[in-house]
Amino acid sequence: MERNEQKQKNPWDGEPDELDFLTLVGLPAAVRRPNELKHLCGYVQVPVGHPFHGAGYDDCQPPCSVHGGLTYADPLRYKDGWWLGFDCGHAGDLSPGYLDHPHLSRLAHSGTYRTIAYVRQECEELALQIASHPPWLEGRTKEEILLIIQAAKTILKMERWSDARVLKRLLVGEER
Repeated sequence: MERNEQKQKNPWDGEPDELDFLTLVGLPAAVRRPNELKHLCGYVQVPVGHPFHGAGYDDCQPPCSVHGGLTYADPLRYKDGWWLGFDCGHAGDLSPGYLDHPHLSRLAHSGTYRTIAYVRQECEELALQIASHPPWLEGRTKEEILLIIQAAKTILKMERWSDARVLKRLLVGEER
């Protein structure tokens, strides 16, 4: 095999630029690679009537814990509704687009690339936080709350989830 054939694939090679899915708690979610920097962003649709619907990302209280914090609160292009989102273009993140710029390429080698699987899990965790927001829970049926608890248990089993804050809050009402 020649050297050119042995070229190492990057983690973003073969990943789609868009992914739409339904989260475990039933909220629509989307992953997008929106610009020339080529890092991924994640979004979750906020239900109508939810306290976060129409709110700015800095106005969501308690704040949602997601990679880099919330950086988006607006309608999503080509999608109905209100969406909260985050991006993976922060310090410590690798934005593949930097590799194409001669003066910025050194920045790309100092961070970690956040894969589509990582961003999808962050969307699951954001959706769970939206669905388990205390004022929103007050109007839910027993079946809806059981679905949220089951989703929390599933997310806790995922490899990257490191603590049980959301499940504790759901089951025993602890504050974050």
